[in-house]
Amino acid sequence: MSSSRSRMLVRTRSTISGEAVEKGWLWSVQPLVISAKCLGINLSNGNRQSTCWWFITVLVLLFFIITQFLCLKFIINNYKEISQTFIFEINNNSDTFAWNTVMDFVNFAVHSLGIHIMFVFAFRSRWCLLVEAFQNLESFSDFNFFNKIRKASILGVFWIIILQTTVLITNIHHHAKYGSSLTILFCSLLSVYSQIYLVTAIILFAVSSYASSMAYLSIRLNLNHIKNKTTDGNYYNCLLSLKRRHVIVCETVDHINNCFGYFLGVTLSFHFVAIVTASFYLFGNEKEPATILEIGFATTQICNLSLICYPADLIRNKADSVSRKLIRMQLEMEEPLKSVVNEFVAQTNQFSPQINAVGFYPISKKIIPQIVGTTLTYFFILYQFQSSEKNEAIKNV
Repeated sequence: MSSSRSRMLVRTRSTISGEAVEKGWLWSVQPLVISAKCLGINLSNGNRQSTCWWFITVLVLLFFIITQFLCLKFIINNYKEISQTFIFEINNNSDTFAWNTVMDFVNFAVHSLGIHIMFVFAFRSRWCLLVEAFQNLESFSDFNFFNKIRKASILGVFWIIILQTTVLITNIHHHAKYGSSLTILFCSLLSVYSQIYLVTAIILFAVSSYASSMAYLSIRLNLNHIKNKTTDGNYYNCLLSLKRRHVIVCETVDHINNCFGYFLGVTLSFHFVAIVTASFYLFGNEKEPATILEIGFATTQICNLSLICYPADLIRNKADSVSRKLIRMQLEMEEPLKSVVNEFVAQTNQFSPQINAVGFYPISKKIIPQIVGTTLTYFFILYQFQSSEKNEAIKNV
């Protein structure tokens, strides 16, 4: 939750019209809810899941746990053979490169299972609170607002399908080209497919953050219509309404942190390790060019990381635009509107929205260069290990 305030996350509902319910938040995120349900994750609005659906969800989770465990056991026992599927010449392989491959598979397996377990046991109750927080905006927002969120949700579903399909096809082509065994192909495809839970969580976070930022933008646009008319009660009432809306929008940011905080902390750690291994795939062997699979793997991590950092930054930027507009209005308004504007400015200073990973560190695009810089350090360490290993092999010959 935001460090500048501490508010209880409680279930609240505002009085909303029938039209708002029909084309409101649940309607706007329906494509993502349906896609999650296809993965065995029920995010439908409701107090309890049916016993049948709970059984299916746990059964899917157990299947992934067992298959991931068996695949990891095979990978650790056959790491040399698996690492060879990323190199044309056997002489170009090394223990450092082989263990980089093992670290890659372990990182993917542990993270995908962690995200899956979060979805099953912890995510749904927090998601329901987030849904109710956004439903409180329905009485203040028009159809156009929720229509934009629905379009973002549909684009998110298309991104999930296109990304997973492209990576799966690239994997099949790569392993067919290198003549990999069916077991290695299955382990690789399982590692890739299990990331669909990660990508789904990222899209849910990105859409929720986008919705919150658009709510701040709507406040900013409404402030543009406020004019300096001290005797017009409509403008006075409009300012009070915008103040109330601002509090609700700030609460959506709190609920986003509550819903996705642990996910963000785990996922950023995963992306750090994934980018380290990807960089070693790309540049660790100077004698062989990078394959399409390796380039696609690195590109996917950067895209997913951007979908986390930039929507989080968008919230802060739109909230700051509201504060800047109010400060300008302070200089233009006269009483009694000026006193309301002053209170509004104090409110924005108190409620400073910030997406963070369970309060440990803020999420913003500044994280990307930090991860890249740290990745270079670990890459050079791995490269030095590999160089030492090859030099030792030359001496022995």
